[in-house]
Amino acid sequence: MEEKQISQSQLVELTGKNKSTISQWLSGNLKPGKKAERQLEEILECSFDEMKEEDYSESDGLNLSVPETAKILNKPEQFVREALKQGRAPFGFAVKGSKHWSYHISKKKVMEYVGV
Repeated sequence: MEEKQISQSQLVELTGKNKSTISQWLSGNLKPGKKAERQLEEILECSFDEMKEEDYSESDGLNLSVPETAKILNKPEQFVREALKQGRAPFGFAVKGSKHWSYHISKKKVMEYVGV
């Protein structure tokens, strides 16, 4: 699978669906129709099932890990995780997989958030 760095907001823009729908798809609370599933697979260049299990928590230069983000914000890691899970963090999102939460944190948006 070719990894693509894409945010939930970008998926909203690319699919024309609302943020709630995308979030429910990613969390497994709602399954997209076949047409939408194919659209997501084309955008992300992976199967829908792989996308739901993808771990967005690794730092790769474009994204930050939860510990890195907590350090930048001078907040506890749990604060960052909860903000992402609740959709209150303007710099990323959390997705609940079958066994664990995955986090996508945009380095660019964190830096904008802290004014760097």
